[in-house]
Amino acid sequence: QQKQLNTVHVTGQEEVNNRITLKAIGYNLKRLENMIKNNVEESNSLKNFANNLHRENHDIKFSFIIQ
Repeated sequence: QQKQLNTVHVTGQEEVNNRITLKAIGYNLKRLENMIKNNVEESNSLKNFANNLHRENHDIKFSFIIQ
Protein backbone atom coordinates (compact mmCIF):
# COMPACT_ATOMS: atom_id res chain seq x y z
CA GLN A 1 0.00 0.00 0.00
CA GLN A 2 1.48 3.29 -1.13
CA LYS A 3 1.02 6.42 0.92
CA GLN A 4 -0.27 9.49 -0.86
CA LEU A 5 2.37 12.20 -0.83
CA ASN A 6 1.07 15.64 -0.03
CA THR A 7 2.30 18.16 -2.54
CA VAL A 8 2.64 21.70 -1.29
CA HIS A 9 2.65 24.55 -3.75
CA VAL A 10 4.85 27.39 -2.61
CA THR A 11 5.28 30.82 -4.07
CA GLY A 12 8.63 31.97 -5.41
CA GLN A 13 9.21 34.07 -2.28
CA GLU A 14 8.42 31.14 0.02
CA GLU A 15 10.85 28.98 -1.89
CA VAL A 16 13.55 31.60 -1.50
CA ASN A 17 12.79 31.82 2.23
CA ASN A 18 12.93 28.02 2.54
CA ARG A 19 16.29 27.90 0.80
CA ILE A 20 17.66 30.63 3.07
CA THR A 21 16.39 28.72 6.13
CA LEU A 22 17.94 25.46 4.91
CA LYS A 23 21.25 27.24 4.25
CA ALA A 24 21.19 28.71 7.76
CA ILE A 25 20.45 25.28 9.26
CA GLY A 26 23.30 23.74 7.26
CA TYR A 27 25.66 26.51 8.34
CA ASN A 28 24.70 26.08 12.00
CA LEU A 29 25.14 22.30 11.80
CA LYS A 30 28.61 22.81 10.36
CA ARG A 31 29.47 25.21 13.18
CA LEU A 32 28.13 22.76 15.74
CA GLU A 33 30.18 19.95 14.19
CA ASN A 34 33.33 22.08 14.41
CA MET A 35 32.58 23.06 18.01
CA ILE A 36 32.16 19.39 18.95
CA LYS A 37 35.43 18.46 17.19
CA ASN A 38 37.26 21.29 18.97
CA ASN A 39 35.82 20.26 22.33
CA VAL A 40 36.97 16.69 21.79
CA GLU A 41 40.45 17.89 20.84
CA GLU A 42 40.57 20.25 23.81
CA SER A 43 39.41 17.59 26.23
CA ASN A 44 42.01 15.20 24.84
CA SER A 45 44.78 17.74 25.27
CA LEU A 46 43.49 18.51 28.78
CA LYS A 47 43.57 14.79 29.58
CA ASN A 48 47.16 14.61 28.30
CA PHE A 49 48.05 17.67 30.34
CA ALA A 50 46.52 16.15 33.47
CA ASN A 51 48.33 12.85 32.86
CA ASN A 52 51.63 14.68 32.42
CA LEU A 53 51.06 16.65 35.61
CA HIS A 54 50.26 13.45 37.45
CA ARG A 55 53.44 11.85 36.13
CA GLU A 56 55.55 14.89 37.00
CA ASN A 57 54.12 14.99 40.52
CA HIS A 58 54.88 11.32 40.89
CA ASP A 59 58.46 11.87 39.68
CA ILE A 60 58.91 14.76 42.12
CA LYS A 61 57.67 12.68 45.06
CA PHE A 62 59.91 9.85 43.97
CA SER A 63 62.99 12.07 43.82
CA PHE A 64 62.20 13.40 47.31
CA ILE A 65 62.05 9.85 48.64
CA ILE A 66 65.40 8.96 47.05
CA GLN A 67 67.10 12.00 48.55
